[in-house]
Amino acid sequence: MDDELCENVIKYISDDSNNYNKIIALILRDTFLNELIYISYTNDWKQYNMKTKEWKTFNPNVFINKLPSIRNFFMNTINPYVEAKNNLSKNEKKHVNHKIKNICKYIDSIKGSNTFINDTKRYFYIGL
Repeated sequence: MDDELCENVIKYISDDSNNYNKIIALILRDTFLNELIYISYTNDWKQYNMKTKEWKTFNPNVFINKLPSIRNFFMNTINPYVEAKNNLSKNEKKHVNHKIKNICKYIDSIKGSNTFINDTKRYFYIGL
């Protein structure tokens, strides 16, 4: 388990934001390791291929396919990580776990939404 990723996720959840698209998009951005960008000028998504050293067109519908994995990540990795954290108070743990449940319910409701994809653009945006 990557402690840095888990700490980032807890930070995203703890910011008192109920913008679940934002939280999910930030996790997606972290897992793509900044190799993915959205170019607003051309309305294109690009992903950098480390082997060929080229930018290739990226289909953002891949995000929808990754949502079940993100849901599992919350339930199977973040939940136990939060419970094991000694530096979080009982109330903080309760707050984070409540948000995790709500995010998982939200993920279950997305089901191929273009709204979700459009909302994630701002977290991968570069201005050219």
